[in-house]
Amino acid sequence: NLTSFVNLSCCVECHIVVAPIDKCIEHQQLRDRVVPTYAIRRQATGFQVPGYDEPYNKIYVYNSYYNPTYLSTIQAANVNVPQLSKWHQETVDKHTAMVEQYAREHGFSEKLQKLATLHDIGKHFTVTVDEEGEHHFYGHEGVGAYLYLCAEAPTGELDEATREMALMIQYHSLAYSQNSKEAMMARLGAEMYQDLMQFSEADTKGAVRR
Repeated sequence: NLTSFVNLSCCVECHIVVAPIDKCIEHQQLRDRVVPTYAIRRQATGFQVPGYDEPYNKIYVYNSYYNPTYLSTIQAANVNVPQLSKWHQETVDKHTAMVEQYAREHGFSEKLQKLATLHDIGKHFTVTVDEEGEHHFYGHEGVGAYLYLCAEAPTGELDEATREMALMIQYHSLAYSQNSKEAMMARLGAEMYQDLMQFSEADTKGAVRR
């Protein structure tokens, strides 16, 4: 009878185990039952950072591969990655530089300037090319958020600044979301929602469109 637990005092915790995706793929090859690489990749694209609409009292990260230099490795992997489509004609790294410049020149907050640098770090992992030569990056937002935690969250309780930036990476395409404004404000908070709507301006302007 669940009604007996209504007034129970408890602490709700979230536990996240992270490891670089290439390490996950490498390690699973040693298992008796090998998980297909495509399945691991698909799972990574579905990663979700806990939002503020989830009632966690504490969030813990377990990161046995924590390395402060890993973020630079991720950023380097996006250099010269093409993204030819109706949205972009420039490479991922050039787009990032253009968004950074726009954010800086238009007086965006330091937090949004940092997001400009990091928002597309998941693209190198998710790039696909269709029959017409169009580049797609389905799920790059979730992968980017996951990779950011791999790079910036050591084992222990997840600090609020790291959680916030991971959420912003995950939802940097908020302006194109099909979810309701009310649902997204509940998940992200009003301030982050407004920040991400402002960021979409830089993300749009920092692109060479067809």
